[in-house]
Amino acid sequence: MRKLCKKLAVYGICGLITFGGLPIISEAHSGRTDASGGHRDNKNKSGLGSYHYHCGGYPAHLHPNGVCPYKSGNSGSTASKPAETASQPVQNETRQVTAGWQQEAIGWKYGNEDGSFVKGSFLSADGNWYYFTQDGYMATGWKLVAEDWYYFDSDGRMVTGWRQIGDGWYYFDHSGHMVTGDVIIGDDYYYFDDDGTLNEDFYDLD
Repeated sequence: MRKLCKKLAVYGICGLITFGGLPIISEAHSGRTDASGGHRDNKNKSGLGSYHYHCGGYPAHLHPNGVCPYKSGNSGSTASKPAETASQPVQNETRQVTAGWQQEAIGWKYGNEDGSFVKGSFLSADGNWYYFTQDGYMATGWKLVAEDWYYFDSDGRMVTGWRQIGDGWYYFDHSGHMVTGDVIIGDDYYYFDDDGTLNEDFYDLD
Protein backbone atom coordinates (compact mmCIF):
# COMPACT_ATOMS: atom_id res chain seq x y z
CA MET A 1 0.00 0.00 0.00
CA ARG A 2 2.84 2.42 0.84
CA LYS A 3 4.47 1.71 -2.52
CA LEU A 4 1.20 2.42 -4.29
CA CYS A 5 0.77 5.73 -2.44
CA LYS A 6 4.37 6.73 -3.20
CA LYS A 7 3.95 5.90 -6.85
CA LEU A 8 0.72 7.84 -7.23
CA ALA A 9 2.10 10.86 -5.33
CA VAL A 10 4.29 11.84 -8.30
CA TYR A 11 1.15 12.43 -10.37
CA GLY A 12 -1.39 15.23 -10.09
CA ILE A 13 -3.69 14.56 -7.14
CA CYS A 14 -7.11 15.94 -6.42
CA GLY A 15 -7.96 14.53 -3.00
CA LEU A 16 -7.85 11.59 -0.60
CA ILE A 17 -10.06 8.52 -0.41
CA THR A 18 -9.94 5.73 2.19
CA PHE A 19 -9.85 2.02 1.62
CA GLY A 20 -9.91 -0.31 4.57
CA GLY A 21 -9.19 2.58 6.91
CA LEU A 22 -5.97 3.55 5.08
CA PRO A 23 -5.69 6.74 2.98
CA ILE A 24 -5.07 6.27 -0.74
CA ILE A 25 -4.18 9.22 -2.96
CA SER A 26 -6.43 9.47 -6.00
CA GLU A 27 -5.08 10.52 -9.38
CA ALA A 28 -6.60 13.52 -11.18
CA HIS A 29 -4.76 13.35 -14.48
CA SER A 30 -1.37 12.31 -15.78
CA GLY A 31 1.78 14.39 -15.44
CA ARG A 32 4.47 14.83 -12.83
CA THR A 33 4.63 17.62 -10.24
CA ASP A 34 7.77 19.72 -9.94
CA ALA A 35 9.73 20.66 -6.81
CA SER A 36 7.22 23.41 -6.00
CA GLY A 37 4.27 21.07 -6.21
CA GLY A 38 3.32 22.57 -9.55
CA HIS A 39 1.83 20.58 -12.36
CA ARG A 40 1.78 21.27 -16.10
CA ASP A 41 -1.62 20.77 -17.69
CA ASN A 42 -1.06 21.63 -21.34
CA LYS A 43 -4.52 20.41 -22.36
CA ASN A 44 -6.15 22.36 -19.49
CA LYS A 45 -8.06 19.36 -18.19
CA SER A 46 -8.36 21.09 -14.83
CA GLY A 47 -9.85 24.24 -16.28
CA LEU A 48 -7.24 26.30 -14.41
CA GLY A 49 -4.88 26.91 -17.31
CA SER A 50 -1.65 25.23 -18.34
CA TYR A 51 -0.11 25.23 -14.85
CA HIS A 52 -1.55 24.66 -11.39
CA TYR A 53 -0.67 23.18 -7.99
CA HIS A 54 -1.52 20.08 -5.95
CA CYS A 55 0.53 20.88 -2.84
CA GLY A 56 -0.59 19.56 0.53
CA GLY A 57 -2.85 16.93 -0.98
CA TYR A 58 -5.48 19.54 -1.85
CA PRO A 59 -7.50 19.66 -5.09
CA ALA A 60 -5.96 21.38 -8.11
CA HIS A 61 -5.61 25.08 -7.38
CA LEU A 62 -3.68 28.26 -8.25
CA HIS A 63 -1.32 30.34 -6.13
CA PRO A 64 -2.48 33.97 -6.49
CA ASN A 65 0.40 36.34 -5.73
CA GLY A 66 2.57 33.30 -5.05
CA VAL A 67 0.59 32.28 -1.95
CA CYS A 68 -1.15 28.95 -1.48
CA PRO A 69 -4.74 29.68 -0.36
CA TYR A 70 -4.84 26.46 1.68
CA LYS A 71 -1.65 27.17 3.60
CA SER A 72 -2.81 30.72 4.36
CA GLY A 73 -6.04 29.39 5.82
CA ASN A 74 -8.25 30.84 3.06
CA SER A 75 -9.33 27.60 1.37
CA GLY A 76 -12.60 29.19 0.37
CA SER A 77 -11.05 32.02 -1.63
CA THR A 78 -8.32 32.54 -4.20
CA ALA A 79 -6.69 35.57 -2.56
CA SER A 80 -5.45 36.22 0.92
CA LYS A 81 -6.36 39.36 2.87
CA PRO A 82 -3.60 42.01 2.58
CA ALA A 83 -1.73 42.74 5.76
CA GLU A 84 -2.72 45.94 7.52
CA THR A 85 -0.04 48.62 7.21
CA ALA A 86 0.78 51.65 9.28
CA SER A 87 -0.58 53.91 6.53
CA GLN A 88 -4.09 52.50 6.92
CA PRO A 89 -6.29 54.39 9.41
CA VAL A 90 -7.00 52.72 12.72
CA GLN A 91 -10.73 52.39 13.25
CA ASN A 92 -12.42 53.63 16.42
CA GLU A 93 -9.25 55.27 17.66
CA THR A 94 -9.84 57.23 20.87
CA ARG A 95 -7.87 60.43 21.05
CA GLN A 96 -6.94 62.24 24.27
CA VAL A 97 -8.11 65.87 24.07
CA THR A 98 -6.59 68.29 26.53
CA ALA A 99 -7.72 71.86 27.14
CA GLY A 100 -5.92 74.59 25.20
CA TRP A 101 -3.89 74.74 22.03
CA GLN A 102 -2.88 71.52 20.28
CA GLN A 103 -0.80 71.36 17.12
CA GLU A 104 -1.35 68.68 14.51
CA ALA A 105 0.37 67.96 11.21
CA ILE A 106 -1.97 70.19 9.18
CA GLY A 107 -2.83 72.91 11.70
CA TRP A 108 -3.81 74.02 15.17
CA LYS A 109 -6.81 72.97 17.25
CA TYR A 110 -8.16 74.18 20.57
CA GLY A 111 -9.45 71.80 23.21
CA ASN A 112 -12.38 72.59 25.49
CA GLU A 113 -12.49 71.65 29.15
CA ASP A 114 -15.06 68.93 28.39
CA GLY A 115 -12.63 67.08 26.12
CA SER A 116 -14.06 68.28 22.80
CA PHE A 117 -12.50 70.58 20.19
CA VAL A 118 -13.76 74.05 19.26
CA LYS A 119 -15.48 73.63 15.88
CA GLY A 120 -17.34 76.00 13.55
CA SER A 121 -17.10 79.00 15.88
CA PHE A 122 -15.05 81.96 17.05
CA LEU A 123 -12.86 81.82 20.11
CA SER A 124 -11.33 84.62 22.17
CA ALA A 125 -7.93 83.55 23.46
CA ASP A 126 -4.72 85.34 24.39
CA GLY A 127 -6.38 88.71 23.78
CA ASN A 128 -7.24 87.87 20.14
CA TRP A 129 -10.13 86.38 18.20
CA TYR A 130 -9.72 83.15 16.24
CA TYR A 131 -12.03 81.07 14.08
CA PHE A 132 -12.10 77.27 13.90
CA THR A 133 -13.56 75.37 10.95
CA GLN A 134 -16.09 72.55 11.15
CA ASP A 135 -13.12 70.17 11.23
CA GLY A 136 -11.76 71.97 14.27
CA TYR A 137 -8.75 73.62 12.62
CA MET A 138 -7.75 77.23 13.17
CA ALA A 139 -8.48 79.38 10.11
CA THR A 140 -5.90 81.55 8.37
CA GLY A 141 -6.31 83.91 5.43
CA TRP A 142 -9.74 84.72 4.00
CA LYS A 143 -12.78 83.06 5.57
CA LEU A 144 -16.48 83.49 4.77
CA VAL A 145 -18.58 83.13 7.93
CA ALA A 146 -22.36 83.72 7.88
CA GLU A 147 -22.16 85.80 4.66
CA ASP A 148 -19.41 88.08 6.01
CA TRP A 149 -15.77 87.98 4.95
CA TYR A 150 -13.01 87.93 7.57
CA TYR A 151 -9.27 87.81 7.31
CA PHE A 152 -6.98 85.95 9.71
CA ASP A 153 -3.23 86.43 9.75
CA SER A 154 -0.72 83.59 9.57
CA ASP A 155 -1.01 83.13 13.35
CA GLY A 156 -4.80 82.81 13.09
CA ARG A 157 -5.56 86.22 14.67
CA MET A 158 -8.62 88.00 13.28
CA VAL A 159 -7.70 91.24 11.52
CA THR A 160 -9.41 94.57 12.27
CA GLY A 161 -8.76 98.02 10.80
CA TRP A 162 -6.68 98.67 7.72
CA ARG A 163 -4.82 95.82 6.06
CA GLN A 164 -2.99 95.61 2.75
CA ILE A 165 -3.51 92.18 1.19
CA GLY A 166 -1.73 91.63 -2.09
CA ASP A 167 -2.00 94.83 -4.13
CA GLY A 168 -5.21 96.06 -2.50
CA TRP A 169 -6.18 97.87 0.68
CA TYR A 170 -9.06 96.60 2.81
CA TYR A 171 -10.79 97.73 5.96
CA PHE A 172 -12.23 95.44 8.62
CA ASP A 173 -14.51 96.87 11.30
CA HIS A 174 -14.17 96.19 15.04
CA SER A 175 -16.03 92.87 14.58
CA GLY A 176 -13.68 91.78 11.82
CA HIS A 177 -16.21 92.24 8.98
CA MET A 178 -14.72 93.30 5.65
CA VAL A 179 -16.48 96.53 4.67
CA THR A 180 -17.81 97.42 1.21
CA GLY A 181 -19.47 100.48 -0.27
CA ASP A 182 -19.45 103.98 1.30
CA VAL A 183 -17.68 104.09 4.65
CA ILE A 184 -16.63 106.96 6.92
CA ILE A 185 -13.46 106.08 8.82
CA GLY A 186 -12.40 108.73 11.29
CA ASP A 187 -13.06 112.03 9.54
CA ASP A 188 -12.62 110.68 6.03
CA TYR A 189 -14.94 109.18 3.47
CA TYR A 190 -13.96 106.08 1.51
CA TYR A 191 -15.50 103.80 -1.05
CA PHE A 192 -14.76 100.06 -1.18
CA ASP A 193 -15.68 97.91 -4.18
CA ASP A 194 -17.81 94.80 -3.83
CA ASP A 195 -14.70 92.66 -3.39
CA GLY A 196 -13.63 94.86 -0.49
CA THR A 197 -10.73 96.63 -2.19
CA LEU A 198 -10.39 100.38 -1.68
CA ASN A 199 -11.43 102.34 -4.76
CA GLU A 200 -8.86 105.11 -4.78
CA ASP A 201 -10.85 107.17 -7.29
CA PHE A 202 -13.66 107.75 -4.79
CA TYR A 203 -12.16 108.14 -1.35
CA ASP A 204 -11.68 111.20 0.83
CA LEU A 205 -14.26 113.26 -1.07
CA ASP A 206 -15.16 116.56 0.64
